[in-house]
Amino acid sequence: MRTDVVGLAAFPESGWEGEALARVDVELTKRWSVHALGGVQRFPWGAVAARDALVGARVRLVQEDDLAIALAPRLSVPLGSVGDGLAFNPGSTGSFDPALGGDLVYGGKWLLVLDGQTRVPLYAGADDILQGPFVRGDVRGAVRAGDGVVAVGTSTVLAWPADDGLGGFTEVAATLGGVIAPFKRHAFGAQLRAPVWTNGENYRLAVATNWSAVWGGKKKTEEHKH
Repeated sequence: MRTDVVGLAAFPESGWEGEALARVDVELTKRWSVHALGGVQRFPWGAVAARDALVGARVRLVQEDDLAIALAPRLSVPLGSVGDGLAFNPGSTGSFDPALGGDLVYGGKWLLVLDGQTRVPLYAGADDILQGPFVRGDVRGAVRAGDGVVAVGTSTVLAWPADDGLGGFTEVAATLGGVIAPFKRHAFGAQLRAPVWTNGENYRLAVATNWSAVWGGKKKTEEHKH
């Protein structure tokens, strides 16, 4: 079993907003695992609300020394307030939504990392409004250094407006981050995110931190470095 605790903070013109998330992954076989994700959000004015939860599975399509490819079909569960969420992450919709994630890691000392996720609401949520689809794709180049990995890349977000015409968000951002695994079953990561181009004022800088831990089994922290 693997657990992740994630903290996100974004800084708009005034105040700050953030998310605190927890994720649990349970390995069923060498190829398949299941996971659940949930958390809360803090708004710039100080209010705190639940975020939509996410449950799903992950299948390793390819697992070689220099190439790993995986897909993750998921379901978004409406536990949060409609519209909640940092703009570069899927917001709460008030509906049960199908979602899909995927990642590819290629290389040895030098790595190419591709991450993608999409969520497509199929019906109007608790507020009788059909929220728009969300797509995000990240591309990073990384290099292994000692017990860690340093990565730089770009992240693109496309969020369509709801059927009432409100919302919608497009962004291209630069990212810089790293992961260090000083202990066999624990890894710590951090990432900076800065908008390069966006269709609306949302935030100027975002910071993410992550703590991952593997409990039981024979997994090694090499997986954290991906």
